[in-house]
Amino acid sequence: MITPEQELLVREALTTKVAAAVPGSGFEVMPSPVLFGGIEEYWAVVAPKVTQKLIEKSPVKLITITFLGFADDEEQGSDHSPLTRFLYGFNVFRQYSYLRTDQTETPDAFDKKMLVSHTEFVAAVLNLKAAFQGKRNLAELTGDDFAIKRTISLQQPDEIEDREECLYVSGVFGHQVRLDATAELMLKEC
Repeated sequence: MITPEQELLVREALTTKVAAAVPGSGFEVMPSPVLFGGIEEYWAVVAPKVTQKLIEKSPVKLITITFLGFADDEEQGSDHSPLTRFLYGFNVFRQYSYLRTDQTETPDAFDKKMLVSHTEFVAAVLNLKAAFQGKRNLAELTGDDFAIKRTISLQQPDEIEDREECLYVSGVFGHQVRLDATAELMLKEC
């Protein structure tokens, strides 16, 4: 049986793989869901030295990884070490503002900002899709506990939501989608 400690190592490996898929994009990747009471609390944890002015100008870009469940494969492995499929949800969120807070900003300039926001979000989703396409060895999971450690292609169970409140940062709205990732794992026989 896979222990909670081994599952945490899997989640940490997935976090590393997700972060590598969106380098330099500003997305914060968290290996478990953390609920924030608002944007100030989020930034206090993510970047404790950030100023209020920077908070107002910096959008929340967050990917959280949640363990959703598992299923043993009846055909592969043994009773002591079955092939187990662990299901994880990647919640991808990118904040935006549909209100022009500075009325000196032209509508064209505002539209360009909105396009950049949406493009960054779509790029993150597509980069994650590419990183998890097909069956891939989960090389980020180090150690010799597992005979099989791989991921299979991401699934998107629902459409992308716009104008959606972030599941993990209260009062923050933007683009959001859940992608489902499957990790196939089998322990080495004892």
